[in-house]
Amino acid sequence: MSGSNLLYIDRGVLTNLCATECAIEILQALPYRCATLDAVAAMPLFFWSTSQEGEELSACTEGPLIPLLNSGALEVQTAQREQNRQIFIVFACRFRDVQADLFTLASVRGATLAVDDRCTRRILHDIAPDLALTGTLALLQNWQIKLQLSDAAVESPLQSMAYKAQFVPREDDPLLTWWETIIK
Repeated sequence: MSGSNLLYIDRGVLTNLCATECAIEILQALPYRCATLDAVAAMPLFFWSTSQEGEELSACTEGPLIPLLNSGALEVQTAQREQNRQIFIVFACRFRDVQADLFTLASVRGATLAVDDRCTRRILHDIAPDLALTGTLALLQNWQIKLQLSDAAVESPLQSMAYKAQFVPREDDPLLTWWETIIK
């Protein structure tokens, strides 16, 4: 199971995609087989919502990933820490174990890793310069292009993600202008 068509998605990007309410369509449009780690899939995702009391942060423990898994758009894989111990240790010196497990799988399998956090990306570039990285905006733009969606058609999912996941693009993201044009 190696190759450039495999995409491992970290918890932050997964939260962003689920917040669009179009996650299945997005993942199915990508030129990847999409996967995440079992430990990531087991964690609740948190989204902002509006209630009669005002805004609140809610944990979604039941369900945002079930439709993704049932549709086949997302696979859940198990960490292989023992088989890849030396590589895991390199990542574990800088990241929490769950992240290190995910980064190890992506590295060993020659996969692309979807991660947005600027600090994480900088460290990964330093310790694993050959690890291909992508982020939320690149995945969303790929979805828009593949399905030939207008800016108006993707505006609502992007606004939903901006609110529910409190997504703010990195200032150095090459697709920041694309985002700003749509979100206005």
